[in-house]
Amino acid sequence: MKRTGYIFVFIALLSFGFSIPLAARALFQPRATAGETDTLASDSPDKGISYYYKFPKHYFMFSTGEIRAGFENCGRFGDGLIYYDDYPSYETPEGSHIEYLWTGAIWVGGVVNGDTLVSVGVDGWFMGEEFFPVVTGYESDNYSGGRSIWTLFTDTITDPHFTGTDPNESRPHVPLNLRIANRAYAWPGEPNDGVIVYDMVMTNMGDQPIQQGYVGLYFDNDVCHISYEATGYDDDLTGSLRQSGLAYAIDNDGDPVSGQFIGTSPTKTMAFKFLQTSFNAVDTSYNWWIPNYNLEYDFGPMPVDEYGNLQCSFNGHFGFPQGDGGKYCMMSHAGWDYDQIFTDTIPGWAPPTNADYAHNLAHGYDTRFLMSIGPFDLLPDSSLRVLFTTVTGESVHQVPDNLANLPDNPAQYLANLNFSDVIANAAVADLLGATLVDPNLPVTGLYVQYDSIDSTVVEWDPYGFPGVEGYNLYLYEVPEDDMPYPGVLPPWITPPISTPTAQVGQIYRYPFSSLQPHHFYLVCAANRLPSDEGAMCDPVAFQAGGRPPAPIIDNEFIFIEQAKGYPITLTWGEPAGIHVDHYNIYKFADPQAAKAKYYPRYDTGQFLDSAVAADSFLIGGQQYYYYAMTPYAQVDSGLSEFSEITDDSVVYVVTAVDTAGMESSFSKGITILVVPPATKDMVVVTFSRRGNGNYMIRDSVIAFYNRVLQGFDYDFYMFYDSSRVHFDSLGRYTIDPLWWYYLLNYELVIFDDGLQEGPPQEWYPEAQGESVTGITKCILSGRKVAYFGSFRRLLNFSLNNWEPEYIPMDHPFTGRFFGTDSLFRMRIEEYGPVEYGTRDTLVGMIGVDGSNSVIPDIGYDSLRNAYHASMDIIWPTGTAVAPSVFVVNQKGRTIQRLQSKYPETSLVNWLPAGVKTETEGGTTYLFGYHLWYMEETGARELIDYMMNDVAPVSVAATLPIPDTLFAFYANALDTIPGTICVAYDNDVYNMDDIDVSTVRINETLTTRLSGPIVNPGNIDGEALQLTIDLRPFVAGYGVAWDTTVQAYTVTGALTDGTPLALQGNFILVGHISGDANGDQTVTIGDAVFVVNYVFRDGPAPSLEAAADANADGKVDLGDAVCLVNFIFRGGARPQHP
Repeated sequence: MKRTGYIFVFIALLSFGFSIPLAARALFQPRATAGETDTLASDSPDKGISYYYKFPKHYFMFSTGEIRAGFENCGRFGDGLIYYDDYPSYETPEGSHIEYLWTGAIWVGGVVNGDTLVSVGVDGWFMGEEFFPVVTGYESDNYSGGRSIWTLFTDTITDPHFTGTDPNESRPHVPLNLRIANRAYAWPGEPNDGVIVYDMVMTNMGDQPIQQGYVGLYFDNDVCHISYEATGYDDDLTGSLRQSGLAYAIDNDGDPVSGQFIGTSPTKTMAFKFLQTSFNAVDTSYNWWIPNYNLEYDFGPMPVDEYGNLQCSFNGHFGFPQGDGGKYCMMSHAGWDYDQIFTDTIPGWAPPTNADYAHNLAHGYDTRFLMSIGPFDLLPDSSLRVLFTTVTGESVHQVPDNLANLPDNPAQYLANLNFSDVIANAAVADLLGATLVDPNLPVTGLYVQYDSIDSTVVEWDPYGFPGVEGYNLYLYEVPEDDMPYPGVLPPWITPPISTPTAQVGQIYRYPFSSLQPHHFYLVCAANRLPSDEGAMCDPVAFQAGGRPPAPIIDNEFIFIEQAKGYPITLTWGEPAGIHVDHYNIYKFADPQAAKAKYYPRYDTGQFLDSAVAADSFLIGGQQYYYYAMTPYAQVDSGLSEFSEITDDSVVYVVTAVDTAGMESSFSKGITILVVPPATKDMVVVTFSRRGNGNYMIRDSVIAFYNRVLQGFDYDFYMFYDSSRVHFDSLGRYTIDPLWWYYLLNYELVIFDDGLQEGPPQEWYPEAQGESVTGITKCILSGRKVAYFGSFRRLLNFSLNNWEPEYIPMDHPFTGRFFGTDSLFRMRIEEYGPVEYGTRDTLVGMIGVDGSNSVIPDIGYDSLRNAYHASMDIIWPTGTAVAPSVFVVNQKGRTIQRLQSKYPETSLVNWLPAGVKTETEGGTTYLFGYHLWYMEETGARELIDYMMNDVAPVSVAATLPIPDTLFAFYANALDTIPGTICVAYDNDVYNMDDIDVSTVRINETLTTRLSGPIVNPGNIDGEALQLTIDLRPFVAGYGVAWDTTVQAYTVTGALTDGTPLALQGNFILVGHISGDANGDQTVTIGDAVFVVNYVFRDGPAPSLEAAADANADGKVDLGDAVCLVNFIFRGGARPQHP
């Protein structure tokens, strides 16, 4: 178990001598998860969605009889970062629950265009993760008698929501553009059961060479029995056996009990060794360290030269290699650190700054170690290989009281350890590794990536070593006559091997074109040797372009009122690119049953327990079985509807079958649901945490709503009420699966949780990859839904740990039902009294203003404190905590704007804080604050408005979309379009009477007609939609600062010459003083931008006045200093001329 916390470290900014405190990310800081996509019963396209990226399954486990070891498809080893039940990291003996690894990771560093870059599976402290899986790995028999696991990952994702951010870097992750196939091999049973061999193939996918590259393997072991995992991490020792090329980690004493080693005693070791490389490595290096945020306790051995200078500098730290530069320096400097037990006695090295601490380190601590190898140069599209091993052996600890020799007698302590079996197993690993580099072995890692309907690209793992000239590729089109059932490939078909389809050189991918759409192919490959070819790999099957597309379903639900009855008609659209013979209709009792749908398939009997075989075949002595679902009905190709539906709550799925008998993909499931009439006014959904958690006081919030909702028929829905919650077999709580139907009892559903907001898997089941359920059904059925907050959990941003920023609202749920493109919010700790002072001058929300007389103004209630007491120390009590504002898109309508106590300095004053969206049958309201901390009179008026919701009617009006523009648009390189909507409707004229050719915006700007639009924003009925270029429009307002309301005019004439003159308003978010790089925030990145501009010929700021942070009329080093003082030292806020 690792310690967590928020503390501050110091780095030097470039070479100018500032000390800048940076908030370190907590060890287990929640962030977007690169999660698994489990294998479902079918490969239907409606499996669901993940956040932003869809990552394949990536965790595997080896069992050798002596070791159980976890292995990940992202450059990591062990489960310390994911905590899978019953998946040990490195357990030996097997079944003992004694762990020798918390987590390990691959590190790769090099120089690209003069820039030093490092990519890591995990960095081990700030928990940056920079490798992510490309495809799902797989386990199989290997070609040398054991088991193998193949994984494939790259370092090309740069989104900090996934990679995290090393606070010592002034930029997000910069990739080396690596493709890494890591193959793991194990041989169960003696004499090989103490060994796991890894064979890594690394390819440069970029267009620049990687020079002076190094590969490192990092390990954080935490050796202990799992019953001691809360404390077992703090007594590790690491060392090396230089002549054997091994580094190891052990428990400091083997945890004897009453002077004896027992079954829970960790007396063994996990050791590491490089086996072979395809490049001529100069040497290996071994380093260890103990990280700590406190410089006095952050330590690792560091040799010094004759002048006392350290070989590497880590921004003042001696231990953890911070940033890409620190990691690269550690990986690239040759040498082996002394064993940890000698920390207190060895000369010639920089000692710990605290002598007592040196005693502790020599006695055992929370240690990490790294072994590195290099250098190498890697050209674009070229590959190299590195083989390495993790080994164990019989007990290393032989003397139960050996710890008494530390720290004073390390030589005797070392003499009492027995590594003989570990060294013997390492020799076995050398032999096993040698068997894996035989060029006659089959190609590994062959897989297929579809490019289009008639072409595809195959990739494989290059051989890497000398001796292979290239690769022979074989492509075989499976004749339709060889398939007993159309569109279903039999597993017994093998390709006839003859002349290669293609012969290629030292590459790793090849495109095949002119394929027959939806036909089946087999592809295989072999190493091409000087006089022969290696063994053929197993063929990989694929269907060109995949299955034909599914019939088009517009709505996944059909809602009917109880009184209307049956029958109901199911409709769909004809899929493109398929000659339909007929449609199959499948019927399932409920959504869970629909998940078990499957495409026709063959197997050798594995599916017989859950399905009835439709046919069987005896081929070559092997029995094969064929399975296919029976359609509920079939519809001729000329029709696109089915009207024999007489029941509800069932799910229907439609497929198209072409004239050759091939079936398409499954359509979206269509569920027939009866919508009952609402029996109550509203329900308040809240309290996703027990007691007074989530920064809110339960009794205060309940009392607030009881007062505000007097006279209404309402309920509370609290996640932790026993009547609403049950626990599954893993102890996870789940809401009643019929809860969406429960919500239909109400006209209005209000979500108003605490500041952390509820977890998405309970509120938004779509986020889990399930069929669309929950609130989606509620909205589609016509109900009103109001959400107070920022969708923090759903959008995966931390309440604490991100700088003020615009966050895209691009989750499918928010994008579909809430008319906003992004939100802007301030982190909750931005104004902690110790770091930044207590005046909330950048937000300062004291209320919201309604957009018209129907929508109320609401003030913030600073007297009734509904927060948990902890809020008093991290946010000023006179303003609302961490509200959000929104960038409203064409679907949404701004109904409230934030009112700031500090309009001159606030970043969000008068920006949209309330948005209404009419969407797919229902209505949503989104508010960037929590109602429970607002004044009760205004809160009641807002509830009344949402219950009645009478919108204003305009006969002559204009509206900008978006209604919030940014000053930097004026300097944009690309065209940024905007829309001006114009409504005109009275007894004489209507919208069609406007002569669009005469219309000018602000007297001079011409427009382009982009069509009519219905009910945009505050306008009821149809309006003209006129497109303008926002660059000259914004530029016309001059250099703008801060946030202001600006007016614009729409002038022109009607077709009979009658003048047209309208006026509208929009929010102009001006330049921010100190925002040198133009990203609308003031951060350390702006200071770095200024330094690069002034001293390193970096790009010029788009507006020099914004970079002139000290307002002295010039951009120089003084502005960087001003920014650093403001950001980290409570200095004066940047000014503008």
